[in-house]
Amino acid sequence: MAICIPKGGDVAALVGPSLGDWSKELLWSYGATYLSLVVLFACTIVTLLFIRVPALTKADLSHATPPRPILKLLQVPRLILALTTATVGFAYV
Repeated sequence: MAICIPKGGDVAALVGPSLGDWSKELLWSYGATYLSLVVLFACTIVTLLFIRVPALTKADLSHATPPRPILKLLQVPRLILALTTATVGFAYV
């Protein structure tokens, strides 16, 4: 189930620009683009209504690890790299 959500983002990244380019002159200036977004959002909401996530049981919660403090997380090299990369990426955009 978790694989489906990022794939939806991939589809949106591919379909979105084409949909915007195709629909920008159908009505008034960019009016159809906004209407197509409303239709896509409505389709997403309808799709999400049919997703059933199972409730957590006590057995599931018994295997959970306690949350780590922020200072402990900031000592993880991969997190430091991810935060640095995101900061630099957002700085250039």
